[in-house]
Amino acid sequence: MILIKRILILFFPFFTFGQNIDLLKKGDFFFDKSVNDSAVFYYDAGTKNCKNCDEALLAEYYLKFGKANRLIGNIESALVFYLKAEKIFNNLNNYNGLFEAKINLAEFYRSIDEIEKSFYLIEEAEKISKKNIIRKEVLAYYYNRRAAIIADKFDDKDEVIRLSKKSIQIAEELKANKLLIYSYNELAYVYESQNKKDLALKYYFKAFNIAEKLDLGIEMCDVLYNIGREEFLRIEYNIAPPKNENPKLYKKARDYFKQGLELATKINYLERQKDFSKRLFHNFVKTHQFKEAIKYNELYHSYNEQLLKNNKQKEIAEIEAKYLNEKKDNQIILNEKEIRVQYFILFCFGILLLLLLLFFIKSRKDKFKIEDILEQKTVLLKEIHHRVKNNLQLTSSLLYLQANKHNDPKTSAMVKESQKQISSIALVHEMLYQDDTVSLISIDQYLKELGSRLLQFSPSKNIVYNLDTKNVSLPIDYATTLGLILNELITNSLKHAFKDDKGVIVVSLEKIKGKQYKFTYSDNGVGLPKKLKESTHKTLGLKLIKMFAEEIDAQLEVINEGGLTYRFIFKNKYDTDV
Repeated sequence: MILIKRILILFFPFFTFGQNIDLLKKGDFFFDKSVNDSAVFYYDAGTKNCKNCDEALLAEYYLKFGKANRLIGNIESALVFYLKAEKIFNNLNNYNGLFEAKINLAEFYRSIDEIEKSFYLIEEAEKISKKNIIRKEVLAYYYNRRAAIIADKFDDKDEVIRLSKKSIQIAEELKANKLLIYSYNELAYVYESQNKKDLALKYYFKAFNIAEKLDLGIEMCDVLYNIGREEFLRIEYNIAPPKNENPKLYKKARDYFKQGLELATKINYLERQKDFSKRLFHNFVKTHQFKEAIKYNELYHSYNEQLLKNNKQKEIAEIEAKYLNEKKDNQIILNEKEIRVQYFILFCFGILLLLLLLFFIKSRKDKFKIEDILEQKTVLLKEIHHRVKNNLQLTSSLLYLQANKHNDPKTSAMVKESQKQISSIALVHEMLYQDDTVSLISIDQYLKELGSRLLQFSPSKNIVYNLDTKNVSLPIDYATTLGLILNELITNSLKHAFKDDKGVIVVSLEKIKGKQYKFTYSDNGVGLPKKLKESTHKTLGLKLIKMFAEEIDAQLEVINEGGLTYRFIFKNKYDTDV
């Protein structure tokens, strides 16, 4: 089943194309037979079925649909389809199609007595024919219609005869019988206007014979009307009154009119029924056969009323169709406006997306650029910290060398104290250039390393160093200050707290709330002497501790119970975590 569906989908366009061609051929068949109502039906069906077919085929449908509509009196519809065909042929650069469309538009305007427009369009067609190779059957039709337009605009009979003969020559060569009928008829009409009655009748009969052979009822009626009129005028011009009232003289013309009326009635050709009735009325009046004249006069008025009624109904139908078309056109315009608005919104949205994309690309470029700059600065900053650490170590070494030159114990002690302080600062810079983060110091790692180094200076190996910092990191200035405080406190503990060279030092740092931190140092040594006077607190070590505490705006609390405890409460002004 799926395979069958796929096959149908694959070959559907070919089926549709075949159906379109079939409808076109059926329309052409009835058009050639002058059964224009049926031709309109098939052309209409083909046009509706030809939504997705080849544009050239659609334009051909429009052109023939326009012809058939004009012949049945649908003037507005004819013009619409002619213009559609012209537009498509022009877009496709199909010059044969465009040439034929121009000719049909010219004939359309001639039929509604707009001769100037008609002549302009036939001139446009001539320009196309001079620059392009035109199919012979279309060229023959061009000569035929140009002859009719020249006759109406300039009454140049010689030019009309020349054009008609060219049209006849091509039509006879191609055996285009319907075109021959029109060309013979046109040529006969010119000879009639030149009062060349025999030539006029010769070509009228040629046209009639072809129409009769092809059983073209409308064309037969048209030619019979012309023949009857010519026979009637022959009597009128050649025989002086009152002898022209002899019924026998008008019999030939009357027979043609009767034959034409019978045929027009058979094919319901109302326009010619009216014309033949009128001619028969005048014919019988001429011969004083008034009873017959009244009969045909009544028929004439009956047909005329029917035509007026039909024309009125057609006008109403055309007005309704025009209203529906305008309504449809307005809806199409509205839809097109909505589509344009949608396209405009999509366009704006696309522009917005493009701008956002450009902004995103620029932001990424800026971000990468900033990251590169930051990385360069980080490398430079690490290099600076490395150089500072090296310089501090160099300073410490120089102090050591200077201390060795002196035998004074106090001087040596002061130098060693300075070395420890320099070492604590150098350790901060060492950690900064070794770590990925150049702005924060891991206090746990720093105080652990610093405490270990300070205890190495102690001759006793029985001092326990406990550290609890709870994963705290601080900026360089806070870390350096805490390092100096720890350096001073451990030095004091090692000097004064432990009598038997045994003891425990506990250091902790924790974040208590907001930006506040608590740094605690304690030992289980002897503590401060209870009888120590207030003035004795102002030793260098305590002064340094208070000075370091002030650097970080810390509140200092000293507890002298079960050893000695120092508690520092301070705020990290760089901390963003509130």
